[in-house]
Amino acid sequence: MAIGLAISFFFIYLALPGLHVAEVTAALRTANYWWILPGVAVFFVGLWFRTWRWHYMLQHIKPVPVPRLFPLVCIGYFGNNIYPFRAGEFIRSYVLKRQEDISFTSSITTALIERIFDGLVMLLFVFIALPFAPSIPLLYRRIVAVLTLLLFAATAV
Repeated sequence: MAIGLAISFFFIYLALPGLHVAEVTAALRTANYWWILPGVAVFFVGLWFRTWRWHYMLQHIKPVPVPRLFPLVCIGYFGNNIYPFRAGEFIRSYVLKRQEDISFTSSITTALIERIFDGLVMLLFVFIALPFAPSIPLLYRRIVAVLTLLLFAATAV
């Protein structure tokens, strides 16, 4: 673990060469850590909604109760944060196969559909936010708007 921390600090140092450790330390001392609680609450509510979405998608393959899927979603997001290449999706699909005997292919397909849906939602957010970004040149805003609409149209087809 100490080696992992040392490597992390080394790469943080390389990524942020102008970082002043004294300023960061002072900011951390004056931070209001009570804001972590609502952040954690929102995070877990989001995980619960993702679990419900996965439950709905798996319903046609094999009904699995939401309380049994929630730990798998947590494992998946943990794996995505720790391992490269979104390995958490493969981990949760593997664990689902072991626990519920749902094929790995079906499970990983639902994960792929989730990622596509998440990407479309993010594009929708970009499309909604574009009119409120006057610092971006009008030409770029129009290009992004047209590309977003084309992507939505292609997805609908």
